[in-house]
Amino acid sequence: MKFWLNAFYVGSFTGIISGIFGNGSTSFIQVGLLIIFGCSIQKSVGTTLLIILPIALIGGMGYFTVGYLDVVLFLKVVTGTVIGSYIGAKFTNRLQSNVLKFLMIATPAFSAIILFFGS
Repeated sequence: MKFWLNAFYVGSFTGIISGIFGNGSTSFIQVGLLIIFGCSIQKSVGTTLLIILPIALIGGMGYFTVGYLDVVLFLKVVTGTVIGSYIGAKFTNRLQSNVLKFLMIATPAFSAIILFFGS
């Protein structure tokens, strides 16, 4: 029962963040899998990638229904992301866990700095 409650809380929290900000809440899902469920960094990353699929589909459909979708931009970014994700997945077995954990924290922190100072 504890497992299902934790899964519900992590899922609800990250789902709300994803719906509000449209970021897939990747870093929060990964932290939940690492800390609450005790997953390895590689299992956390791999699981998160598939968790994002239904989040993106449902959230994207919500934005699509109200007219917030640029189809051409979507196709271009998806193409690059698919290629990049495949290449990036190959690095998870080559990088040490502490490096992956650092990058997991550094990436959204760097994005936050860009958003804060760039706008």
